[in-house]
Amino acid sequence: MNKATEVLDSSGKVIKFHDVCQDLVTKELVLIEKGVNTYHGICGLVAVNKYIGLHDWLDVYPNGALKVLGNVDWIDVNKVDTKRVNT
Repeated sequence: MNKATEVLDSSGKVIKFHDVCQDLVTKELVLIEKGVNTYHGICGLVAVNKYIGLHDWLDVYPNGALKVLGNVDWIDVNKVDTKRVNT
């Protein structure tokens, strides 16, 4: 069974896999990942911040509670400082 609920960010866009979001109430940052609960047979998107121990299904956040700051799957190679990457 899949958790198919779409959650919208503060600007009305659908939050997607690997989005980096900020909780507008707590100001915490989260990364959107894929999650699985094998016991219940559920998979879907989860909000994760391993530094603070946060790991929640995305659908526990109401629409507009998160703000998408970017997506880690997209990198502009023209803006990467190769001197810093190779050292």
